[in-house]
Amino acid sequence: MKIFYSHIYLRLKTFGAFVVLLLSCAVVTNFSGCTTYGPYEKEAEQLTIQLENNPDDYAALVKMGKINYRLKRYDDALEYFHRAEALKPNTIEIYFAIGLCMLERGQYEEVLRYAVASEKKSKPDARFYYLYGAGHYGMGDYSRAFLSFQKGVEMQPDHAPSLYGLGKTYAAMGKNQEALAVYNRLRIVNPALAEKLFMEL
Repeated sequence: MKIFYSHIYLRLKTFGAFVVLLLSCAVVTNFSGCTTYGPYEKEAEQLTIQLENNPDDYAALVKMGKINYRLKRYDDALEYFHRAEALKPNTIEIYFAIGLCMLERGQYEEVLRYAVASEKKSKPDARFYYLYGAGHYGMGDYSRAFLSFQKGVEMQPDHAPSLYGLGKTYAAMGKNQEALAVYNRLRIVNPALAEKLFMEL
């Protein structure tokens, strides 16, 4: 009898652990298998309805892409951004968004390809130079990365991503004093990004 009861207890305990695991998974996905969006749930739900009614809603596609990017779902983000790109292929906003996703996936050659495409299709701005710099930085070409980030900062002195990239590049080149100077500038523009730079110096 003791052995019988112990088996029942073991099964109940195992089942309890399974329920806990299942409930934990339910935080990430619905039981239907649909992905949830955490703090962006309501917005994503509205955008999904919009896209069901109008699959070519450019603004909704871009917003859904950005939500997935913030949640680090880069493959899903790219799917939405590419659909938006098909509707408006010469938009620097889309080139920049796709480039950022490629950057997070470590596809640095693709980052450079979209940076060059944005230069050909529209007037370059600080975002273009950031992408170009980030692509070169990822490939270990710090000289070109430096020139690109510097150009971005010259074009837009308060462009936080370019400042961040410039600081990282200075550090990679062993120019710690220059990196610290950029850090101090970035503290004024974007304290959170400055803290990230400081932790990487």
